[in-house]
Amino acid sequence: MWAIIAKTNFSKLSADLQLAAAKLLNKDDLSALSSSIMDYLSSEAMLKITANLPEPAKTIVEIENKMRGLLYQANSSYDQIEQLAMLSGNAVPDTDFPRGIWGLHPDGYYIKYLPHSYTRTEVVIYVPKTIASVKYLPVGTVAVPASRGCQRLGQSNLLACEN
Repeated sequence: MWAIIAKTNFSKLSADLQLAAAKLLNKDDLSALSSSIMDYLSSEAMLKITANLPEPAKTIVEIENKMRGLLYQANSSYDQIEQLAMLSGNAVPDTDFPRGIWGLHPDGYYIKYLPHSYTRTEVVIYVPKTIASVKYLPVGTVAVPASRGCQRLGQSNLLACEN
């Protein structure tokens, strides 16, 4: 995902990353991504590009460039890329969408999501006694991107649990 966000040229990635991309993306997706690729830019080129950008935009452009540089190196570690991709500090909470709101699932149970960090979200499920049976509960399933170009996750219904 970070290679996509950084507009990385997939043909310059390691064989392992290219193989992973080929498994996850179809030919149309790979083709669409190849139209927005950038190469790793030198310090001089970065200075020219970012000279008139406001600070937040400049930071993003610089981080994406550093990520491309790491992604093009076969010996880069996941931890190195993660350090760049995930800025430290506290996120400002979105007060328009209060944390931990219960949602009613179409199958009749209630669910809420409590994010603790970008890698850990607690999922709380309440099944009312009035429900005779629930055919599916999202236990042990995978969270997947809800749509292209967004960072919201949708719950995958690939695995079903029998009561």
